[in-house]
This record gives sequence, structure tokens and C-alpha cells, in this order.
Amino acid sequence: MTLGPAGQENPIKDRIADVLEALDARRFKFLVEARGRRFEPLQGLRPHLKFEPSDFKISAIHDLSGDRMRLSWRRDFLEPLTSEIHYDEIIVGKGGYITGPDVALGPVPARPMPPDRLSAVHRQQHLLNPQLLLGDALKRQEDSGEEVLLYRGTRNISGVDHAIVEVKSFPRPIFIFVNLDNNQISNLATQENDYPRGDVDVVATFKDWRLHDGLFIPYEVTISLDGEVIHSELRDRVEMNPVTNDATFALPETMPFDALQAASGLIHSQWMNRALAMGAPMSLDPGNVEVVEITPNVITLGGSIHHSMAVKLDRGVVVVDCPQNELRSLAVIEAIEGHWPGQPITHCILTHHHHDHSGGIRTYAAIGAELIMADGDREFITDVLHRPHTIVPDRLSEVDVEPTIITVGDNHMSLGGGAIEIHRISSPHCAEDLVTYVAEPKALFNADLFNPGLVPGGAVPPPYWVKYSRDFREQIEALNLDIDLMIGAHGSLQGGPYQELIDFTE
Repeated sequence: MTLGPAGQENPIKDRIADVLEALDARRFKFLVEARGRRFEPLQGLRPHLKFEPSDFKISAIHDLSGDRMRLSWRRDFLEPLTSEIHYDEIIVGKGGYITGPDVALGPVPARPMPPDRLSAVHRQQHLLNPQLLLGDALKRQEDSGEEVLLYRGTRNISGVDHAIVEVKSFPRPIFIFVNLDNNQISNLATQENDYPRGDVDVVATFKDWRLHDGLFIPYEVTISLDGEVIHSELRDRVEMNPVTNDATFALPETMPFDALQAASGLIHSQWMNRALAMGAPMSLDPGNVEVVEITPNVITLGGSIHHSMAVKLDRGVVVVDCPQNELRSLAVIEAIEGHWPGQPITHCILTHHHHDHSGGIRTYAAIGAELIMADGDREFITDVLHRPHTIVPDRLSEVDVEPTIITVGDNHMSLGGGAIEIHRISSPHCAEDLVTYVAEPKALFNADLFNPGLVPGGAVPPPYWVKYSRDFREQIEALNLDIDLMIGAHGSLQGGPYQELIDFTE
């Protein structure tokens, strides 16, 4: 093989071309059995504290020449969900299938794989297995006649010279770093979009390369997100040319391929794989917003697995929680405008920093809403509001607005002359949480600490949820609030009586 740019003569370039050609996985079918750990940088007690949601075992069969793979997962969830699930992901070309329950809470049937998840899973496997990435790049180069692999010179990394090869990819190039001392790939580096942090660096590192029937395979692999390891994997066994049959890669059903949806999966590959590692697959689609009126001045807004609450005051509307991403926030804002025409959104209350609840906060900053958060979240949210969002430019990156941040500490904060009270509490789930009390109808909104209606009657709740809720109950009892109705960021949009919390925690 040759590396572009054409016409550039360099002995290192020619040497690296030979190294990479030897990693062309199109010549092989192979099975990798591995075990590993998952980490989540934005689900810990504080923004700078990492969290381990799950361990895993995987048996992966790759057949690049047939553009197909089968991933057999066992995920062991540690916190906040505690369960073990088994399922397979099968991908053949532009079709995919999930063979069973991939959700840690409640059974989910086998079903076709949506295009965004398909491309996210596909990208993850190419990052974990550079031989797949290279084989795919070589195929694209041969099919198109265009330069897909480009030599980009050398760089000294930790005292070792590396050759750099660019792989043309979407949404950003993937750079391969080849150690010139041993002719092995040390790492891959690219960028993706993250909610709420925008452009984030994704780096895969490789150690302990071993030769199997002419193909080198790494036995130690990690993936880091902005410098934090989120995936650590050790390979236990590799089998070349494993026996497969028609059933191995059979797709009982597929979804129509949607190129835009698939592209979104590439842009947010780590976002989607992080959700899978939590046992809670999240869609990038904002979904329809369902509005439930609690009183004429209080509504809840759901339609996905995350809910918000909105309260109309004399000056405008206060929104509580900004989950998921900008598309979801824009849909919620539109629903509020439809429910209360002409009422400006003046404030957005962030319950806590976890990425599935803070993902839409930049959208509220862009419309000029004042952002209310716990003292301990100021530094993280300030960074979020000023980070570059060039892969997916959002509303805040396109307007000249300096966001206003208000923090809540030991003393509670009031809005609307006491119509709303905002209290900071601490939890084993998150060191700093804001809970919002609305005097009429004596309702308390929280996120994750108690989810009214989420656990079916008679079902055994996850033990960590009980732990969170018991602690939550103690803290709100100390606040001495007159509560009739509990509303959660998950569960029933109508909320539930305070007695439901008591029953759950007895």
C-alpha cells in the first residue's frame, strides 16, 4: 500500500505503509474474548470524581470482508443499578439487531438496531481494534481511488518518536500514532461531540500486541474521554477463523437506514456507548414533549425517560432541570411557549451536574435565562458554558451572550416572593443537589433521589435507589416543608403523593 499525500517521498512513510498493510483485517475472520471495566466521568459525586457503573465480558466475532460483526455481552451493573444482563448486538452492513434485554431495569424485547446506535457501536469497535479501522480505510481507499490514509510526519511522545497517519473519518479525522521503536500502534486519537461539554478528545491506547496467524491484535486496550479513562479492556483469548454459520450474523428484522441518524451516532459515539454501559440506552432523538398540568401555573414536561418541570410566575417561567441535550431543551422550550404564549423563560434550575441532566443547560443560557445551580457546580458549569462546540455548533456558540450564574449554598433561595423555594442538599448519589419546592400545589421536584411511579407495584427496587431515597427523605424532613406531591425527573409525569416516598423507604 501507499500513503498519501501523493508525491511525498520519505523512508519512514514507506516503512509505516508496510506496517499498516500488515494490519489489514480484511484477510481474516477472528474472535476476541475480553473482560473489562467501565467508568463514567460525569456520574460521580462531584464533576471531578469518576464513577464505575459496570463491568463486562464480551465475545466479539469480526468478519470485515463481509462487513459484519456479532458482539455477545454480559454486563454486570454495580451502581446505581445492580443486575446482570446478557444480549448480543449483530451488525451486517447498514442493518443491525439487538437480541434481548440491554436495559438494567426492566425487560426490553429483541428488536432492530436504530442507525445511530449501529454507527456508534461500529465506531467503538473500530477504535478498540485498529486492524478493523485500517482494513476499512484501505477498502474505502481502493473503492474510491481517493487518499484515505495520509502520512502526517513524526512526533515525539514521552521520549519516543512516533509516525502519525491520518484516517479520513467523520466527524473528525482519526490519527494513528505508530511507535517507531517497535512498529506498533500506541494510540488512536479523534474528537466527538459531547453533551454538555462540546468538542471532546477521544483516545484509544494499545499495549501487548500479539501475532495470530499473520494478524497482530492488542491485548490491553483503553479508551479515554478528555483524558479520563472510560473503558478498560483485557483480551483473554483470540481465535482466528472461528466456525460460524448463517445464524451467527442473521438479522431477524432491520430498520430502514437513515444517513442523518447514522451520522449523529458517529458524532456522539461515546455519548451512546456510555449510556449502554450505564444500562440505560439513550436516544439522540428529542421525542415528543408531553405536557401534564399540575395546576394552571405548574406543568411537567416529559415524553422521554427524563422530565422537566415549569412554573409560571409574574415575571415569566422558571424551568427545573435541563436533561439530555439541546434538541430536547429546544423541544421543551417550544412546548412551554405553546402552553403559555408570550411568557419568557427567566430561569433554569439545574438539579445536579450529571451529564444526562446538565446536557441542555447551554440552550437556556443562549435564550438569556439565569442559571441556578448548587455552589459546587459553578466551576463545572462555567467551563461547560465556555467550551468550544465546533463539531455541532449549538445556540450558545452562535449568540453573543454572557450567561448569568446564580448559586445556592447553605441558605435556600426564593423566587416569586416565596412561590418557589430552592434548597441544596447532599446525597450519596451526588454531593450537591438542588430540590425545588412550589408552594402551590405543595410540590417538591427532585432528580434521581426518588422517582414516583417508576418502580412497578410489587417489584423489588434497586437497592441503591432505596438508599438514595431514604437519605433524601431524611434531608427533606429536616427542611420541614409542607409537601403533598412528589415530582421526579423520572417516573410518573403526574408525580405521586408524599406517602409514596414514605412507603418506598419504610
